[in-house]
Amino acid sequence: MNTIDRALSPILGTVESAFQVGTPYLRAEITRRIHEDQRDLMPLAVLVLTLTLAIALRRLRNALLPLITAGVSIIWTLGAMAWLGVPLDVMTSIVPALLVIIGSTEDIHLISAYEAGVRGGRSPDEGIRHMSSTAGLAVMLTFLTSYLGFLSIATNDIELLQRFGLVASTGLFFNFVVTVALVPSLLCRYGVAGEISAGKADGYSRLGFALYRFVDGHRRLVLLGAVLVLGLAISHAANLRVDTNTMGYFDESAAVKQRADTLNRSLAGMYSIDVVLDARIEGTFLRLRYLGEIRKLQRYLEQSPYFDKSLSFLDFLKVVHTVMDDPEAENLYAPDMDEQVEEYMNFIRHEQVAAYVNPDFSMARVSVRHHLDASRDVNLAIADLRRFIDQKLDRNLNVQITGESVLTNEAADRMAEGQARSLGLMLVIIFVLIAVLFFNLRAGLLAIIPNLFPIVILFGVMGYFAIPLDTSTAMVAAIAVGISVDDTMHFMVRYNQQIRKTGDNHDAIRETMLEEARPIIATSIALTLGFATLAFSGFPPVSYFGLLSAMVIMLALFANFLITPVLLSRIDLITLWDLMSVRIRRRFTKHSALFFDFNQWQIRKLVLSGLREKFSAGDYIIREGEEGSHMYVILTGRVDIRKQQGGEEQRVKTLYPGQVFGEVALVGNVPRTATAVALRPTEVLMLNWKNLVRIGRTSPFLARQLYLNIAYITGNRLADVLSKECATKPEESR
Repeated sequence: MNTIDRALSPILGTVESAFQVGTPYLRAEITRRIHEDQRDLMPLAVLVLTLTLAIALRRLRNALLPLITAGVSIIWTLGAMAWLGVPLDVMTSIVPALLVIIGSTEDIHLISAYEAGVRGGRSPDEGIRHMSSTAGLAVMLTFLTSYLGFLSIATNDIELLQRFGLVASTGLFFNFVVTVALVPSLLCRYGVAGEISAGKADGYSRLGFALYRFVDGHRRLVLLGAVLVLGLAISHAANLRVDTNTMGYFDESAAVKQRADTLNRSLAGMYSIDVVLDARIEGTFLRLRYLGEIRKLQRYLEQSPYFDKSLSFLDFLKVVHTVMDDPEAENLYAPDMDEQVEEYMNFIRHEQVAAYVNPDFSMARVSVRHHLDASRDVNLAIADLRRFIDQKLDRNLNVQITGESVLTNEAADRMAEGQARSLGLMLVIIFVLIAVLFFNLRAGLLAIIPNLFPIVILFGVMGYFAIPLDTSTAMVAAIAVGISVDDTMHFMVRYNQQIRKTGDNHDAIRETMLEEARPIIATSIALTLGFATLAFSGFPPVSYFGLLSAMVIMLALFANFLITPVLLSRIDLITLWDLMSVRIRRRFTKHSALFFDFNQWQIRKLVLSGLREKFSAGDYIIREGEEGSHMYVILTGRVDIRKQQGGEEQRVKTLYPGQVFGEVALVGNVPRTATAVALRPTEVLMLNWKNLVRIGRTSPFLARQLYLNIAYITGNRLADVLSKECATKPEESR
């Protein structure tokens, strides 16, 4: 293009105007505008993100750390792209923004977990270990789901999407490596315990508690509201259309727009399509009959509102015939005999007409110029042209519609549609992965629903405001998945950890919302403001991308704090790691009445549904006469059961792994009838009615057999007590 501009410069003084225009020029202008926005707006977006994080987290260090890890991973990614020869294009250029989003979210979760540990009185090293134990699993799961989700895009048959999937997944891998290596190191170096006030609740915790109270008190209202919003969004999403209009990115004052308008008014549109007619028989287009088919096609093109000018082999023949037959004629006209056509071709080299007919004259091409910018209009024009060809032209001709405009239009539309399909594949992979990791299909659905919410709303908003789905706006859905999956994973893992501690759904949800409020809300606000700065761009693709990305980040925030807690309250999350960590001996299960007719996985799930507690040798587990609501199952060790007799504790019996005690208080709500003492280091499983109700709600088939076994144990205990009472009474009183 620079060469063409230099070639035009000598004649600029001799003509009124001279300029170049066309698809290459249009693409170059788009590239230039994007580069200008990256130069001017991206630093502003990063500055807004940094300042917002610093204010939200009250420490500049916390704001800089995410930018450091994101910056390193971006440099690694760009370096790998350069090394492998992968270009920056409309798709891969979005990867840095993706890494900033996911990198910032992960880092803030880790920082919050570290500071929570230090706030609890731990040293910096202990804070790192606390961070690893509480946030490590969530970070790994987020990486796995995001990595495999974006890698799945590489399975698309469109090269641009393949490159994007490979680059995005590689960038996420780099970001994971950098995060797990740098964050602990930098926190060890700069994370000073004295900076953090112990036991002080911040505004995020208060906001998290307020959200919990609202969700806990209005579960049905939240679900109903979500369903209504989704229904409204789906109704508008039906109006969403795939449409790529690159010329529409420019306002009327833009040079490229004015040049295109001048070309459209004075000559013909700057876009082109080709209609290829193939007869498969040598010499076909030397005969007037088939030249008449070309004439018929060109007359249709002249009358169509979609097309401007057309040029064909017939037009060339008209010039030659008119000059040979009547040079003074006002209008060009075609020969009227086949012999004339053949005679003219004896004096013409084929190279002169090679663009419009092949050497054996079995195939002809009609070149068509048009002014249509939007891919939707191009599709309508091609569909109308196809109908004319099918209805009016000779059926013996094989007619193909191709050319730059058709191929570009089809590629853009297929890319947008491919992005939508890839998005669906990402969600499927996330569902399968979460269902496997949490050993529960409902867990997979739970992970998908909060991720679908912002995407459906996004498409509804685009449909309502007539924002087309193109290569730039389709990428916003990938942003939505990236941020939603991240927050959802942390929410689910934290809930899993809390329910292991408390054994109660409501308590676990409350603690999860309190602990996740700070990292999720702070990063969501910062990222929203950072992306919103892109709205100041005068270039619609960048502006739309910034505004829609900011919107989906806030939608993901609401989805994870309103919808996710409601769904979590109806499910018991147990990870595959939890199940694998429970060691159950076959001898233990064989002699345990509580686990009768359970397989190994069901027993592990049941063990994880209660609370486990360890006792040292000589520790009292329960005392006779005290109030209690738990029953106990011995997992390891031995327990002595003792009763008060004559003012002293007398051993009644010794219990071994698999045996149960304390069930009377569970079913009868009476004081403990005996004392239980650990004879050696012992671990017990504690179950109360809250646990049993939760098991019944989340695993009804498991609960059914459990209730039968408890009834069996209780019935045997009652029969044993009655038999002993009968044995101690006098014969006459029986």
